[in-house]
Formats: sequence, C-alpha cells, structure tokens
Amino acid sequence: MKEPMIYTEKVAKFSLGDFTEMFAYQGMQIQEVFGDYNFANYDVRKTPRLIMIAKKS
Repeated sequence: MKEPMIYTEKVAKFSLGDFTEMFAYQGMQIQEVFGDYNFANYDVRKTPRLIMIAKKS
C-alpha cells in the first residue's frame, strides 16, 4: 500500500501590519485579507491563516 503524503509547513511570525509595511516598501498595496483557504474573514485572535491579495501600485 502506498504511504500517505506528509506535508510540513514552516511559518514566520509576521503581523498584518508587518506585511503592509513590507509590501508598501515594494510598491504594493494589500487589497484583501482572509483567515483561511475558504476565504473566511481574518481575525488575529481566531483564524489559522493570514492570506493576502496584494496589487502593485
């Protein structure tokens, strides 16, 4: 039987404000923010992910 695939996810601790600043430095602006892969609202205390859509200014 084939063994199941195993995924490892590595993340750094950056806040939405950190990303906003880093993106702005590169001439980008965050357009939308989601809290999971189903596009739920982002809540810094509750959601498992920070998913952003950004646009070059």
